[in-house]
Amino acid sequence: MAQSHLPNVLITGATGRVGTLLRKAWAVSPPVEFRPVWSSRSVESRPDWIVWDMGSDTLPVLDPPPRAILHLARGTGRDCRQVSDIHMDGQALRLAQLHVAPLLIASSVAVYGSSSEMMSERAALSPQTRNGWSKLRQERELSGADKVCFLRLGNVVGADGLIGASSGNLVLDRGDGSDGGPVRSWIGPRTLATVLAHLLALCVSGRSLPQRLNVAQAPALGMAELADADQRRWRFSDRMADVGCVRVDCSLLRSTIGKAIAPAEAAVMVAEWRTLAAVCV
Repeated sequence: MAQSHLPNVLITGATGRVGTLLRKAWAVSPPVEFRPVWSSRSVESRPDWIVWDMGSDTLPVLDPPPRAILHLARGTGRDCRQVSDIHMDGQALRLAQLHVAPLLIASSVAVYGSSSEMMSERAALSPQTRNGWSKLRQERELSGADKVCFLRLGNVVGADGLIGASSGNLVLDRGDGSDGGPVRSWIGPRTLATVLAHLLALCVSGRSLPQRLNVAQAPALGMAELADADQRRWRFSDRMADVGCVRVDCSLLRSTIGKAIAPAEAAVMVAEWRTLAAVCV
């Protein structure tokens, strides 16, 4: 089936860090069950893009309507981050409800806070960063809505500021006494694109998703291991990290998509980012 005849899926935040990596990954390997339609505040005239200023009160006119919406957009600039984010979340929800479309919202494993335990979607939440509190507020604001799935993303390699950052020595906080620095659940950008394609295909086919899904690869890895794989020079600072360890259980994700997820290997995830960094979109 030609992609122009596939059902549409709208993706907000197309020019953000995660959105850009997703566009590159799907340019190389396009989804076969749906056609991505990208949203930004201002874009050149392209058939697979729409202009939508989510800071306004106006909803875009989409024909044909989207069968699902992936909401990646976050507040930027000098506006109050939380107010701006909440407004955009509300706009995404209004559009999803207008078209009776499932809404997948990018949340974060930062809602869990720091713990050495493996955390499932039912674990207690105790954010320790501004981003974690912002994402938790986001989940609470929209948790009563139908057809909403919060994707608690692990650190996306190439989008979190560690890999691909400017050259120079990297300074890592110490993480709970570990020689590898703060421990995180990571996901490579091409692996993330594959997982999101599976989830959106389920939505397009009429399948319901759980309200919350951890999205990462196992096992969790120390930041130093990723820095070494990126051939970065780094050293430890004298301070302990505010969030020493975040490990999440992704068994619900695996059972939802019905497929195994590749294990987290630092060299492979960095290679995924390097491959996509060379793609022009």
